[in-house]
Amino acid sequence: MTDHSEIVIDFQLLLESMDNDPLLMRIACKTFLTTSEKSLKELSETVAKNDRVSTARIAHSIKSMVSTFGATDIKECCRELECRASTADKEWIDSQFTQLCMLVENMQLVVNHKLEE
Repeated sequence: MTDHSEIVIDFQLLLESMDNDPLLMRIACKTFLTTSEKSLKELSETVAKNDRVSTARIAHSIKSMVSTFGATDIKECCRELECRASTADKEWIDSQFTQLCMLVENMQLVVNHKLEE
């Protein structure tokens, strides 16, 4: 697992995927902030319960969400959790979950900063 202290978001890619509409991009950013918070909470619950099917499903959902932003580091972390949730030991899942939370929380900070511009 790599430490990712700086999250790279491709806001140009996001803008282009929103038909170059800055208002739509702002809405997508705000939606990400609320949805990601809810998804991390749900993921926390499924990891705590050792519900591996739901863990993989939520990781997939987060992966799709961050892909829109071009956040490849987070996408890869989600992909690993999604793919290995059913077979990995609990310690690895807990560690990957912790890493994913840190990455998403950092992304939330970057998105919030973008919204303040």
